[in-house]
Amino acid sequence: MYNTTTKNKSQLLTEKYAPHTFSEFIGNASAVGVIKEWIKKAERKEKIKPLLISGATGVGKTTLAQIIADEAGWTLNKYVASDLAKKEDTEKLKGRDIKKDLFGRKRAIFIDEVGTNESAAAISDIIKSSNAPVILATDNLWSKKLAALRAYCEIVQLKKINSRSIAKYLREIGEKEGKKVDEKNIEQIAANSSGDLRSALNDFQNYLISGEAVIPERNRSQQIFKTLPKIFKSPDLKTALEESDKSELDLDFLIKWIEENVPLEYKNKEEIEKSYYYLSKADIFRARIMRQQYWAFLRYVKMFGIGGVTLSKEKPYFGFVRYNFPSVIKKLSGLKKRRGALREIAKKIGEKTHSSSKRVIKEFLPYLPPSRFSKYFELN
Repeated sequence: MYNTTTKNKSQLLTEKYAPHTFSEFIGNASAVGVIKEWIKKAERKEKIKPLLISGATGVGKTTLAQIIADEAGWTLNKYVASDLAKKEDTEKLKGRDIKKDLFGRKRAIFIDEVGTNESAAAISDIIKSSNAPVILATDNLWSKKLAALRAYCEIVQLKKINSRSIAKYLREIGEKEGKKVDEKNIEQIAANSSGDLRSALNDFQNYLISGEAVIPERNRSQQIFKTLPKIFKSPDLKTALEESDKSELDLDFLIKWIEENVPLEYKNKEEIEKSYYYLSKADIFRARIMRQQYWAFLRYVKMFGIGGVTLSKEKPYFGFVRYNFPSVIKKLSGLKKRRGALREIAKKIGEKTHSSSKRVIKEFLPYLPPSRFSKYFELN
């Protein structure tokens, strides 16, 4: 997945050794072969299906998409599926991405995290109408939300990288970095990564920095109710960050839990105020990532969202706390159901009145008996 071209020593290893060609990409040779054939068809101007890359976290889906564009000479326009749920977003995308860039290069569309939200219909619309090559990435190929998309796509599945390949690669990096590393620690890092090369690189960099002889085991089954108290009650920054690394939880999801439960864990008003100050800083960097697609800012999201909250307390609170599920996620789930019900009502009225659902919601429903429909108006 990653190459061994040395760059700035202050970089994350995941950035410093990121591959730029197929030959530098580690593992999944058969999948790379399928992708090369897909590019050749595109170069011959044959009709190609969208490419759907599936694989676990850390195997290199996003990296591979960039390599495809580089090898084909395309400009890659990157999006996250959750940003394409609205029709106006997809219309702008389609209008922009069919055109060539300023240097006359063809544009390609890359949509990450497909299947994690309700954007499947919008993505299907993009696939059907766009003249640009489309590359999709997902962690869960067999999600019900992808049932329709799978039929349209050329599917490439990336397997997890075996621990021997990861260990060999870490040895090469150790040599490039001019560091002496213990063979047992390399093997332990490789085994604990569970085929996630990105995790292995992060653990290896921590090892090179700390010089610790033992690498903490990456427990991928650790649950939220075990992770939260360890983060909140950690005596120092290093311990809190290690505990978050051990968790398989998505960072944004973990931070949502922290946001919800800060007032339950901390008793002092100043501690709570300071915690939300740092959480707001994490949110700022998350927004910058979305705007600029510069994922190196993720380290600041983690540092402020996890580390800032940990350092906000004067001393750990060791009493039992019953943690609450994030209310914002509950509300979003409830709003989704209510919007669905509203659309169904509008659709049925529209069939009788020969009107669009949008017109029914805006012009008809507000004048119907409020006891039946008022609870839905706030969603418009």
